Amino acid sequence: MPPQVVRVASSLFARAGPSNPLSSEHRWARGEGVRARVEIHLRRGVADPEGDNVLKALKLLGFTRVTAVRSLKVFEIDVAERTTEKARESVEEMCRKLLANPVIHDYSIAIGKG
Repeated sequence: MPPQVVRVASSLFARAGPSNPLSSEHRWARGEGVRARVEIHLRRGVADPEGDNVLKALKLLGFTRVTAVRSLKVFEIDVAERTTEKARESVEEMCRKLLANPVIHDYSIAIGKG
């Protein structure tokens, strides 16, 4: 195996803590941290061209009983917080600052232990 590959692999496996993506799943499996599920969807009255196009395509494919399609985004976010209250506050701030545009989007947050 080339020495560069060994060096990179060793550095990845040697890192520990929340910044290591290889060990983060183990942390959640142990019940540490909180996992949030954020659903972002368009507000009522805002045009949804993606949903409209999917509806048209489904009808063209013969799915004539489909009456509506709405698009949404889903994010699963792992937060290194011990309490669901702190995690919810953090995820709410993420939604306000980045994930959702308050003019056209509404969002819902579901919090659960990792």
